[in-house]
Amino acid sequence: MESEELRGKLLSEDIQTYKTLLANVPPDHLARIARALLELSMLEVPVGKEVANVAKTAANPDRWRQGHAAFDLVRDRVLEWESKDTAPSDSSYYVLLVAENAARVIYNATEPLDPFDDDSGAWLVMTFIQLSRRLNSSSLVERALNVFRDEATA
Repeated sequence: MESEELRGKLLSEDIQTYKTLLANVPPDHLARIARALLELSMLEVPVGKEVANVAKTAANPDRWRQGHAAFDLVRDRVLEWESKDTAPSDSSYYVLLVAENAARVIYNATEPLDPFDDDSGAWLVMTFIQLSRRLNSSSLVERALNVFRDEATA
């Protein structure tokens, strides 16, 4: 896929486009994409221990089964933010959403009996792109393009 075509798909903010983009990406490659997008997010926005825990889990395939527990911790934090009704305007909230979806993807890469929804990868991309827009960061999008070129097409 050409870079401009990939860029257009990534910037579409269309969940179906993301599902199609990721349809043939093996679970372990998708987990590496999740790790990379989370790490890129963490470079831009200070994070809490819940997000750092997802990154630590993502860094070691032997720990990917712990992704469900990592998700639970991040999800609690997301719900806390949402209960304050202040979340959508804060970039830290979007990093939590990236971490939440990264944890889902990482856990699903272990092919568990109780997987998260199969569109978790698409939602990971969606929340990452929303974060990059919130930060007005074209460099973040460019780095994501490199991740996709490396992993999604490998």
